[in-house]
Amino acid sequence: PSAPLVAPLGSSVVLLCYVDELLLMEDLKVEWRRTDSEALVHLFLDGESRPEAQQQEYHDRAHFFTDQIQRGNFSLLLDNLRAEDEGRYTCRIPKGNFSLRLKSVRTEDKGVYMCLVFAGDLSANATVVLEQFGENGIIQVIPCQFNQIPPAQMFVLQSL
Repeated sequence: PSAPLVAPLGSSVVLLCYVDELLLMEDLKVEWRRTDSEALVHLFLDGESRPEAQQQEYHDRAHFFTDQIQRGNFSLLLDNLRAEDEGRYTCRIPKGNFSLRLKSVRTEDKGVYMCLVFAGDLSANATVVLEQFGENGIIQVIPCQFNQIPPAQMFVLQSL
């Protein structure tokens, strides 16, 4: 939303994040991060929440609605708001993995490559860095990540 969410200290707030499609739980990764510091607020990976990965200050305070995840709802419930929670938050949902295939790789091919991925009506650019080389003429496969962030995923919290 364009306007900040305003909530009293000690209360709870829901930060909305959703996609309009059914997603497979296998290999699904959803991250909520502080935009200002990149601190990990909540991580959902391979079908379960991973509290051991999140920043300590969010333990037992940041939760998903686990019964809604398969329907594309990745909203975050943040309990017991503190003054330090004020800031911007981003929901990230990597959409898929793709590869860029190069033939006849030569030493002079070293550098940064761009891959353009289309998924339905969505598209994104991902930067790929070629670091390893094969023998001349050997095919190298370079991984390329496509990260699609759903709309309306950034929130600003302000304490009262």
